[in-house]
Amino acid sequence: MLVIGGSVFLLGGIFLFLIFSDINKQQQEAQEQEKAQKQFEEKVEAASLDEENLPTESLFQDMLHQMSHQKVKSDKK
Repeated sequence: MLVIGGSVFLLGGIFLFLIFSDINKQQQEAQEQEKAQKQFEEKVEAASLDEENLPTESLFQDMLHQMSHQKVKSDKK
C-alpha cells in the first residue's frame, strides 16, 4: 500500500508540474504576442499616409505580411 500510495503521489506531482509549466508557457507567449501587437500598432500610428489618407504601399505590404504570419505556428523551421 505504501508503494502504491507513493507512486500515486509522485505521478500526481508530475502531472501538476506539467500542467502549471504549460500554463506558464502560454502566459509568456501571450505576453510576447501582446508586446508584438503594441509595437505593430505604434508603427502603424507613426506611419506615413498618402494624400488620400491611406497607408503607403510599403507600409501596406508590411502590415499584410505581419498579419498573415501571426496565424502561422510551426514546431520546425
